[in-house]
Amino acid sequence: MFNTKLHDNGINLVGGNAVVAEEVGKGTFSLGLTDTDDISDAQSNGGQLTMVFPDQGPQGDGTLALCTSVAMVKGTQHREAAQKLIDFMVSRQVEQKLLDMKFARWSVRAGGCDSIKAMKVDYKAAAAVARRAEREGLALLEGRKPE
Repeated sequence: MFNTKLHDNGINLVGGNAVVAEEVGKGTFSLGLTDTDDISDAQSNGGQLTMVFPDQGPQGDGTLALCTSVAMVKGTQHREAAQKLIDFMVSRQVEQKLLDMKFARWSVRAGGCDSIKAMKVDYKAAAAVARRAEREGLALLEGRKPE
């Protein structure tokens, strides 16, 4: 299993994606798994690291690509204000700001992440098992047996 192999090879668990990018950028770690925005931030702060998208070959599954999202809480008492916020967040201007700041990598209006091979994910099925998978994955990374 992938997580067991990571543990067996001495993985370091740190306090978040930004820390991963910072430490790789400083040369503390040879590589790390993190988000594109954290890599961009580390690079803009002088970090010496390169972004690599895994599993891009013909037999690869592709890399996990997540869209930036916004949602309204069911039953909200402030439906009109929430809708205004959503309309603003999905506007072209906000999308462009997110792209300019490198918080988002691709425009959903321009075909999404066509420049990379993205993993095909059933997000509903993933959400159904996410909490259990997180507990089990962390246990394996820490060298414990999943409950």
